[in-house]
Amino acid sequence: MKKRALVWLLAAALAACAVSGCAPGAAGVTATTEVVTTTTADPNPHSTAGTAAATEVGGETPIVLFDIPVMQQGPVDCEATAIAMMLQPVVPGLTRDEVSAAFPTGGRDPNKAYTLIPPNTSHTINPVACVDAINGLMPAAFRAMDMTGCDIDAVKAQLDKGYPVAVWMANFDGLYTHTITVIGYSASRIIYNDPYLNQLNSQLTDRFVGFWKAHKFMALSYEWVGSATGATTGSGNGT
Repeated sequence: MKKRALVWLLAAALAACAVSGCAPGAAGVTATTEVVTTTTADPNPHSTAGTAAATEVGGETPIVLFDIPVMQQGPVDCEATAIAMMLQPVVPGLTRDEVSAAFPTGGRDPNKAYTLIPPNTSHTINPVACVDAINGLMPAAFRAMDMTGCDIDAVKAQLDKGYPVAVWMANFDGLYTHTITVIGYSASRIIYNDPYLNQLNSQLTDRFVGFWKAHKFMALSYEWVGSATGATTGSGNGT
């Protein structure tokens, strides 16, 4: 009789626990903005980019988010740092210095080379001038893409394919010109690595597009072309 009563009490306790939600780890769970780097399937079989599950970024669960660590830029090399982060999926361990060394230099035209911005306080280079340099850094089966002039849906489509996107921003982070690496998006936000602030960040899509528009929608990425013979160089739009 005592044994039967003990079994009944144990069953009742388990039932009460299930109703009250006191399963191990359930108590005290709250929303967080911390990114959880749980690796999931890569949406692009030809890229080594890793996607990451996240609890929330800016209050929303990401639709796409790559697990690419933030790199800290130097004083004037945000473009090289953003591109180095962008290329991590296909050139793991690539540094900002290696990217900078590959840039063409000389002259005063950022569409042709890494050049000084008047009044000679900083440097910049535009996407079209980066294409050859990037093609020289990647495996031959990948090709650089100057995406300048595209819209935010094209950036999201590129992320959906498995490729991060470097984006040029104006009057951003208190800087006249700045380059960041877009690594994901959610329903209403764009998620990016900021080399100047050295952190993962996000911004409402409309606000993000405003800063991007002020820099003439300049953007840069790459794609898999399947073979060395399919790779091309020297074209601003990757074709």
